[in-house]
Amino acid sequence: MPLMLDPLRAGLALAFTIGLGAVGQPAQATPAAELTELAADLPATEQDSRQPIALDQFGAPSTQANRLQEAVPTLAVAPAALETDSHFDGQLAQQPDRAANGRRTSSKFSYIGIGGAIGLSGDDDSSALGEGGFALLSKTAFSENLSLHNASILGNGGTSVIALTADFPIRNQETGDISIVPFVGGGLAISDLFGDDTDVGFALTGGIDVPLSYRWTATGRVAAAFLDDNTDVALLLGVGYTFTGFFK
Repeated sequence: MPLMLDPLRAGLALAFTIGLGAVGQPAQATPAAELTELAADLPATEQDSRQPIALDQFGAPSTQANRLQEAVPTLAVAPAALETDSHFDGQLAQQPDRAANGRRTSSKFSYIGIGGAIGLSGDDDSSALGEGGFALLSKTAFSENLSLHNASILGNGGTSVIALTADFPIRNQETGDISIVPFVGGGLAISDLFGDDTDVGFALTGGIDVPLSYRWTATGRVAAAFLDDNTDVALLLGVGYTFTGFFK
């Protein structure tokens, strides 16, 4: 019996030793050189999937941010320039007929003012024009060279002279503004405006308008009225408030 157990024990011991070597032995770590060779043998797609996300993928947002930052100074300056230009254009559009010195560059203006009449000849009893007195003076411009000049003398009975006149504006060559506007024309004279003996006759007038500023005009004229076989002549002087007029 002892001789038969020894071979059996020896066989079991050998089988146990072989089993431990095949199953129970822990795995060894793969060397780094072998990992590098395995990574080189992988396909390109598999290599790309294992790579970290490249910073170039964020290049587009970064570029757009840089462009926005570069555009900020331009946007900050542009509104100021636009505001200055619009303000300058606004001034030109508001008063296109005003020169740099503030005077008018167009004779197409109207005015209404006050003054006085000095009788020069004629029968004082025929009309207030020959007698003289306080006067209302006005001009209504239709164009650069055509206007209606009116003078009403509030004397004995009152007389009004309404004349359609041709205007001849004279401009300053350096500034372009209107220096003086000579005018001459004819129309109607109406005497005794506030009485019962009203008479209508032919009238002639001529004079000058002198723009003092954009809003004020001095005027001087001579008016002659032919009423009841009498000729009444008066010198009228005054100043009027100027505006652009109704016939723009």
